[in-house]
Amino acid sequence: MLYITLGTAHTSFKQYLQAIPIWKKWFYCRKKYMERESDDYLEGLGILANAYKETEK
Repeated sequence: MLYITLGTAHTSFKQYLQAIPIWKKWFYCRKKYMERESDDYLEGLGILANAYKETEK
């Protein structure tokens, strides 16, 4: 059985609140990285498509 006292609940909640800015920063950095990565991926696909078109000629 799990017993949670008010002290441990308060400590856990404080830790949760302290972690929120870190999570926000992590999600922002991750989103920024994924956008850049997807742009690089699309650029690479464009290069491959152009190279394929040139070989068909």
